[in-house]
Amino acid sequence: MRCCVHPAAVKRLAIRSLLLLAGLWLLATAATWFGNQPDDSAHGYGEVHDAVDHNNGGGNSVGSRMWRFLGAALRAQLQPRPPPPPLLLPDSEEDDAAGDVEGSNNKRRRGAERQSFVYLKVIKSASETITSMLRRFGLSRHLSFAMPLPNKIYLGWPNPLRQEYIVLPSGVSHPSVLLDQCVYNRTFLDGLMAKPCVYITSLREPFRQFQSLFAYYNMAEISGLGGRPDAFETYLSDLPRYDSEYQSPRRAAKRYCVPDNYSLTKNTMSRILGYVEGQDADKFVASIIADFDLILITDYFMHSLVLLKRLMNWSFKDILFVSRNIGRYPRMMAAHRPDLMRVHQAWSPVDYKLYQAANASFWRRVAQEGPSFRTELRVFRSLSKFIRRRCRALERGDAAAASGNDFTFLANRWSPAFSIGPMDCRRLRDAGINELQRQSRLAYTGDKAALTGYPYC
Repeated sequence: MRCCVHPAAVKRLAIRSLLLLAGLWLLATAATWFGNQPDDSAHGYGEVHDAVDHNNGGGNSVGSRMWRFLGAALRAQLQPRPPPPPLLLPDSEEDDAAGDVEGSNNKRRRGAERQSFVYLKVIKSASETITSMLRRFGLSRHLSFAMPLPNKIYLGWPNPLRQEYIVLPSGVSHPSVLLDQCVYNRTFLDGLMAKPCVYITSLREPFRQFQSLFAYYNMAEISGLGGRPDAFETYLSDLPRYDSEYQSPRRAAKRYCVPDNYSLTKNTMSRILGYVEGQDADKFVASIIADFDLILITDYFMHSLVLLKRLMNWSFKDILFVSRNIGRYPRMMAAHRPDLMRVHQAWSPVDYKLYQAANASFWRRVAQEGPSFRTELRVFRSLSKFIRRRCRALERGDAAAASGNDFTFLANRWSPAFSIGPMDCRRLRDAGINELQRQSRLAYTGDKAALTGYPYC
């Protein structure tokens, strides 16, 4: 009897069976594959869209789908149960192989955490995100802060840093932490801060910083270009004219915390770090690279936080963050047009020199950290993504997803053990500003009526 099944149908059935088997094999081995994925973000800007935009949806590449697979697998394995299971962040074979090379560094990192530091805040360089994270660290350890005057947000910026702009807690002459915006003066700060003190700042690719400043400080509207679709290009086409208009006293009522005759577009980062127009730019850049223990690069934000953690002997919990003051540019501002960048670079050359030197120093430092740095970076990204999702579930009141229980993360070669619960999620959201303003009001002993005479916020 002849077979009545068409050969084409048999062929289709065989192909489908092979595809099904291949799919099952891929699912079974996906976790293993993930551990070997290259760190393809090390040379791009995927981590920052404005100040810091880490909440983008990713993409639909194979790598993106694998990351999402890992997140789903991690959540499935860590679904809260009474009592919630601890999470062990595993060491890798790569790290074991690097152990002999990095043993001395790892031993140092297991020492006491460093608790005296200055973060020199540079505007629109992820500075509020970083400040909130560091403020949370200091408040959780009851450290003493150098604080602005009551109801102020700057330590005298853009004026030179002076003692009269600072409030110290009662009985404290050398505070442990300084975070608020000021003009850098190493001699003054060395005399003020508790020792040994770590000096940190953050920089951003200058054109991106200019785009962010332009949007955040409403430069188009204040300079008379409001409503024009080409306002950004027009401003750059005649920077002296429109920058002068933005700074003019007649526009003062529209500017927030920016004094008359102060440029927010010309060497902004450098002037916050103490540069004076006419100063030798090369000597200034060299002095900043030498002065600071770590210059974070906003464009590589997660890399920066892992470097900070290693420098300070902190845990993963200490560098968790919530992005703040994120802006969204109009489409016409989003592109990095080479012609516009050249105009801005000619206008703000010291910032470009400073950023290029700091960026080169940053990547030399990453290389010196050894191969375990890349693995630690991947673990931190996965961990922070998991915690963000869990905290969002708590905020939504999603009991099934969050369960209200603390998760314990076991000690590993990169971090001491720590727990994350609902209170920690609330602390991540709280920038801590209100608490320090309360402390400043309590500690201030001067004439509060005279505070209105202090300029510029």
